[in-house]
Amino acid sequence: MTQSISYRSAILMIIVGGALLSLLGIGVRVMEAATSYQIIFYRSIFSAGFLLLVLFIRDFPKGAKTIRDIGSKGWLAAGFLSVASLFMILSLAFTSVANAVFIVSLAPLSSAVLGRIVLQEMVSKRTWLAISIAVIGIAIIFADGLSTGGLLGMFFAFLMMFFYSSSLVTIRSQRGADMLAVCAMSGCLLALGIAPFVESFAISTKDLILCASLGVVQIGLGMVLITTGAQYVPTAQVSLLALLEVVLSPIWVWIGVGEVPTIYSLVGGAIVLLGVVMQALASQPESPAISH
Repeated sequence: MTQSISYRSAILMIIVGGALLSLLGIGVRVMEAATSYQIIFYRSIFSAGFLLLVLFIRDFPKGAKTIRDIGSKGWLAAGFLSVASLFMILSLAFTSVANAVFIVSLAPLSSAVLGRIVLQEMVSKRTWLAISIAVIGIAIIFADGLSTGGLLGMFFAFLMMFFYSSSLVTIRSQRGADMLAVCAMSGCLLALGIAPFVESFAISTKDLILCASLGVVQIGLGMVLITTGAQYVPTAQVSLLALLEVVLSPIWVWIGVGEVPTIYSLVGGAIVLLGVVMQALASQPESPAISH
């Protein structure tokens, strides 16, 4: 049985969850020798295992029913999420953490456009203005990439953003699907899909511990906290609090491994975030929160 939590507790859960999600970049950067495919495989295994454990404990004895109830669109959303996770890790191998997360932060705006195309949802003038502002920021980031490299990584980040947005729109078209179940199935699908491409499953103990941490703590616990807290907080506030992940991600790699974003990346990212904040403020406070 689900117990109600206070508004302040829900806010704290979202903040801590966003901070945990922001650890992906630094986690990947401090790996000893694990390849992108190895990181993707082991992170997916640990995240799926953790989320399945949470589901079966939370919904005991009906955990399996929770998974079955996500329906065909829930499985489609899980597929989109698994592809998005794949491209997120790949993007970090070819561009800076700052560039990747700034591009991925466009997801709420691209979701609005996809919602208009797929679900015939209305897009306000304020949202179109937010999109226009964000496009300027992305243009600055890409212009910087032409001189500093990393365009392939930015392309992967765009693909991540597109598939993540697709998963959000798919979930919106089927209200009631459990996001934790969708995320757990996403991890299972990604682990199965990437396994044939992993040349060797042998990695160092340090890298295995890091992959386990990324799976259990970074994405697993992060998603549990956000999806739980988002049930008690308006959509607009969830969207704004979720930006903590975007802000903290470049800071961790800056402090941890000395990966300093270029001034153009920071300026472009700031403009992108301005557009995303405008979109969040345009959301209806009374709308039910849909967590990511």
